[in-house]
Amino acid sequence: MTTLIWLIVPYLAFASFVLGHWWRWRHDRFRSGVITNRTDVSRTGLWLFRAGVLVVVLPRIAQIVLTRTHFGSPLTIAQVVVASETIAAPIALTGAALLLIPAMVDGSARPVTVVDRITLPVLGAALLSGVLVIFDPKSTGSRDIAAHTLFTWFPSLFSTHPDPAAMADAPLLHRIRALTVVVAIALWPYTRLAGLFFCPIERTVRRLVTALTSVVRQAD
Repeated sequence: MTTLIWLIVPYLAFASFVLGHWWRWRHDRFRSGVITNRTDVSRTGLWLFRAGVLVVVLPRIAQIVLTRTHFGSPLTIAQVVVASETIAAPIALTGAALLLIPAMVDGSARPVTVVDRITLPVLGAALLSGVLVIFDPKSTGSRDIAAHTLFTWFPSLFSTHPDPAAMADAPLLHRIRALTVVVAIALWPYTRLAGLFFCPIERTVRRLVTALTSVVRQAD
């Protein structure tokens, strides 16, 4: 059961994330997302959501990288993560609500689906559980439960030696945090929010390719 939940299910979620983006691009170029309906509310929500997610995710990535390379003070890094996630998680959730709720009430861009209805609760659980893990009273001082469970298990999934056993005896809160993140990853390409990051990245890559092609042609 440990292997199924903490190894096979996450890899299935990663596959859903990659293949889902490919399918959405082939299916509708993300045109059915909330990004197609620009209002003052959606613009505010877009800004809040993008900023909030980036401020939540980037310090976490930095923490994993710096901790594994033994660069910088673990205490300082942890403090930055605590501050950024505590502030940014509610901001990201507010942005998601401003984007999703009006689009679902209007319903003109596309019919409301089951995925639409569960997107906000799943995102809320994923973001807010991260804040609860940070302030877990059982994880204080030198006894950092997350460091030996979540931050051992998740990075190991991208290595040649994944460690599902790290989550086997994790507290319930940490398991909920892990599973909500996995569910959010699996669902993301099929939500109305999927194009919010993919489309800007795709446009940037396309412009870079065009610029590089132009430089190569001029050099020839």
